[in-house]
Amino acid sequence: MKLRTIFTTIGLLLMCCLGATAQDLRQVALKILLEDLAKSGSTFSRDMLARAATASSLEDKTIRADLQQLLDKLDDQRKGKTALWKGLTALGGDDVGLKKMDRLLREFIDWGRKATKSSGNYGLQLIIERSAEKAKMPTHRAQELLALVAGLGLRGEVTTTPTLPEKLGILVVGISEYPVHGSRFPGMLRTEEDINRQTRFRDIHLPVVAGLVAALPETEGVRWTIDGPHPRLKPDCVLHMSITAFISR
Repeated sequence: MKLRTIFTTIGLLLMCCLGATAQDLRQVALKILLEDLAKSGSTFSRDMLARAATASSLEDKTIRADLQQLLDKLDDQRKGKTALWKGLTALGGDDVGLKKMDRLLREFIDWGRKATKSSGNYGLQLIIERSAEKAKMPTHRAQELLALVAGLGLRGEVTTTPTLPEKLGILVVGISEYPVHGSRFPGMLRTEEDINRQTRFRDIHLPVVAGLVAALPETEGVRWTIDGPHPRLKPDCVLHMSITAFISR
């Protein structure tokens, strides 16, 4: 079965396990969740619930009760180890694995219950961080996977996520983070030239950075490299290298 067909099947299963009214609310809730997962800062549960109430024309009490039912139905899928749940846990791929993905979703469901059952105001970013910690995976990976699951529920297909260009513009920065003691250079510190030579040992990263800036554009996937601010070039990413140990012979 093709990958896109699998994703579409999971999305349809998510839709079919709910009634018509519940599907409407689910669409509203998932849309809000996707929007907030894409933001750089954190949003809070009360605001998300208020927006869901406005978009669905339902009262806060009704929104909370209906969302709890949706979460319970999703958790029933987990407890029953259904085809839907197995499909969702498989979305983590080899780098995450079924158990960690299962734990991530279980934690996220539990946080959803807390947010809908209490008057507390929970930050979405904190929820993601705590869920990721329990699932033993990086926070950014947990956020990507939660957006993927939400997108499947919303459209029956994988949500589009920002991608890097085929060829990158890279800013290369570096630092030497090791101690240099005069005792390692016996007899050197007698003249100004000797002191200058020791200074060069403190900044070993400089020629390394220069070498990377010169060599990286020759590699596949790199468009250009710079080692500092440029009036016209805006890097796609930053390569930060650090030298942490120096041993004199």
